[in-house]
Amino acid sequence: MSGNPPIIAVFNAKGGVGKTTTVVNLAVCLAAFGRKVLVVDVDAQGNATTSFAKAELPRRGTYDLMTGRATLAEVMHPTFIDGVSLVGATDDLGIVDVELAVSSLQQGRLRDLIAAGGGELDIVLVDCPPAIGAMTVNALISAHAVIVPANPTPFAHDGLMRTWHIVKRFRSTLNPALFVHGVLLTLADSQQEWAMEHVMKAELGDLVYPVRVSHEPRVFVDAAGHGLPACVFAPASAGAREYLSLAEQVLLGEPRLHRTVLNLAGNPDPVPAASRQAAENALSAWHVKARDMGLLNQTINIPSLGPALPPPVFAPEATPHRTCSTWLLVAVAVTGAIFGAAAALLTMLG
Repeated sequence: MSGNPPIIAVFNAKGGVGKTTTVVNLAVCLAAFGRKVLVVDVDAQGNATTSFAKAELPRRGTYDLMTGRATLAEVMHPTFIDGVSLVGATDDLGIVDVELAVSSLQQGRLRDLIAAGGGELDIVLVDCPPAIGAMTVNALISAHAVIVPANPTPFAHDGLMRTWHIVKRFRSTLNPALFVHGVLLTLADSQQEWAMEHVMKAELGDLVYPVRVSHEPRVFVDAAGHGLPACVFAPASAGAREYLSLAEQVLLGEPRLHRTVLNLAGNPDPVPAASRQAAENALSAWHVKARDMGLLNQTINIPSLGPALPPPVFAPEATPHRTCSTWLLVAVAVTGAIFGAAAALLTMLG
């Protein structure tokens, strides 16, 4: 889709539910199906940025784009994955909320910037922080749809319900075209979590994707440590297959996305995509490419072990000098006088 690609914000008001993991792996899997994808990292932690073999955050990125210091073309860079481009987070992104809050920057700026410079992009994925700051607000106003990753756990359920109400509020006030593309259940493996999954499906119905990302810490944690998407790090893993299935769900929903972008009454014709087998072959090819580039041996998101910190030094606490107040001494003296007088009186009466 040329010039005005659909924008999907990946958002949940609770942290630790797999938002960044979903963004980077979904982007790669959509590219494997032949789509040209842009990842926009608006989370100051920058984990989506370093998940594309970036050892350091770029000097210019989302901060410069949103504050007018750079155009989209100046901060959008290709990754080693064919078809995936990135606008990375920068160290300055942590203060952008303050600048946007006190500036006259219009709402929905991100959508305008992408529409103006999107070129031949097919889809844009925005990695949002869990906090409702200026960047998240701008992303949700700019987005056409939201994907909500959620763990089927009690605390994550509360976050999902809070996210649901936030999206409804944006839809009723600031972005009437915004819709929930789907809820992705992630990182669950216990029987209790299975029970919570049934609760979520009962509440949200067909909005819950028929795809469930299994809990594979060895794959996802190791991939993050190497600064790679899990579906490239381990293309034969269950997680890679599940994110390919999620990409298929997004492709099935493309007509509605395009209808929302173009404000059409009916669904436009679907755009052909590569086959599932071709997509799996692409993941395997990118794994080989990463190996040949030495990316499988690098560690990006694992800090090197530094010298041991010295033990803390605590100053001995001074023993407080206990003193009696003047009023306490007076009270003791008066009490003693009263008891003394009473004793003398009893002696005289005896």
